[in-house]
Amino acid sequence: MYSLSLMASSKESLEYIYKISKLILDSLHYTGISIKDLSHLHRGHAGVEELSHITHIEISLKGGEEKTEIEKHREIYKLLGPHMDAGLHSVSIIS
Repeated sequence: MYSLSLMASSKESLEYIYKISKLILDSLHYTGISIKDLSHLHRGHAGVEELSHITHIEISLKGGEEKTEIEKHREIYKLLGPHMDAGLHSVSIIS
């Protein structure tokens, strides 16, 4: 059993961050996750003004106490590599 919290500004954003949360929970087995879409805070910045997809997210993790912060960050970034290549620009990780 795990806890899940998602915050998004649109249905499309919610579907996207749900997919990311499911990927992380299924692959890395944390006990809880919260993901916030922070892309709206960066609209109008250089290189972001014309993008319509999610560019910035914040991930809060529960569980994984046996892992160091660096291990957690490395495994999340490795898992999200394809998303980063497709336009996800910034991932903030809190654990």
